[in-house]
Parts: sequence; structure tokens; C-alpha cells
Amino acid sequence: MKKLIVSSLSLLLCVTSYCQDLGEKYRDNPSAALSDARKSFSAGDYERTVKLFKIYQALSGNNEDTDILIKAQKCNASIESANQYESQGDIIEAINFYKDVLSINPND
Repeated sequence: MKKLIVSSLSLLLCVTSYCQDLGEKYRDNPSAALSDARKSFSAGDYERTVKLFKIYQALSGNNEDTDILIKAQKCNASIESANQYESQGDIIEAINFYKDVLSINPND
């Protein structure tokens, strides 16, 4: 149990550090975070898209272009659902969720 708690805390610290490093990278130019978020979305990296968009919002105080954030969050949710159905052996339902991702981001 102690190993699990220590591992979880270590992972949390690593993720926090990674996000802070990303924030430092864009501190002087928040618009670059938005630009990179758009590129990440086009590339299908939805987790990075959400992180970059939130960094952009925090640094710029601007909540425009929320469409990208919403789409990335929907894609993440659909991929998670697809993976869940796929692991249960329901390939047809998994394919339907993957189709949802493609309808949101045809570049994926």
C-alpha cells in the first residue's frame, strides 16, 4: 500500500513539473501555446491539446477558441470509451466511438 501511495505521489509530481515546464515555455508568448494546441489537435494528441489550451487560458486570461478545447475533450472521452469497449470484446461499439473521433477531427 505504501508503494502505491509513493508511486502515485511521484507520478503526480512528475505531471505537475511537466505542466510547469510547459507553462514556463509559453510564459512570454501565450499565443504560441494556442498555436501548438491547434497543431496537437490536428495531430490527434488530445491530452496535450487540452494541457496547452489550459496553459494558454491561464497565461493570457483569454477564453476564446474554446471550440478546440471542447473538441479535444470529446475526442479524449470517445477514445477512452472505445478502449473500454474494445477491452470487453465489443468491437462494433468501439468502432462507433472511433468514428465519433473521426467525425470531430477528420485529420486523425
